[in-house]
Amino acid sequence: MIALLKIQCPHCGSAGQILMPPPGAIIIGPCPECSKLVAIFAGEALPLDDDIMNNGAMKDKYEHVMQILSAYLEEQVRQCFTQAQDVPAVDDDGREGRRERPDKGKERPERLITDDEFDHFIQKELGNLDDPEFFERLG
Repeated sequence: MIALLKIQCPHCGSAGQILMPPPGAIIIGPCPECSKLVAIFAGEALPLDDDIMNNGAMKDKYEHVMQILSAYLEEQVRQCFTQAQDVPAVDDDGREGRRERPDKGKERPERLITDDEFDHFIQKELGNLDDPEFFERLG
C-alpha cells in the first residue's frame, strides 16, 4: 500500500498529495502551482524565502531553514503543553516569560482515563507494544 500525504502550499493555498516521506525527513522543493519553495516536514508544508534559497550563501540557506523549522517545532511543543497551567513563552526580545493557558477558566471535559490508569500503562504495558503475544493474550 502506498501512503500519500495531503499538503497545502503556504504561499498560494494549492493542495496536493505526495508520497509519504520517511519520519523526520525534510523535503525542499517548489510548489507545482506557484513555483515558490516550501519545506515539507512532519506532514506540513512550510514557506521558504525564494530569494534566500536561490541566491543566498550556503550559511544563509542553512540559517533560514533552521529558523523556519525551529519556529514550527516551537509551536508544536507549545501546543503539547497547553494542558499545563502556564506555558513557557519567549518574548520577541528573547526573554523567557509565562503565558496563561489558552483554555484557562473554560470548562474542560472529564478525563478519559485516570492518572492511575495512565501510570499503569506507562509502567506495565508500554513495554509490551512491540510484543505480538501481548495482544494475542488481550484478544
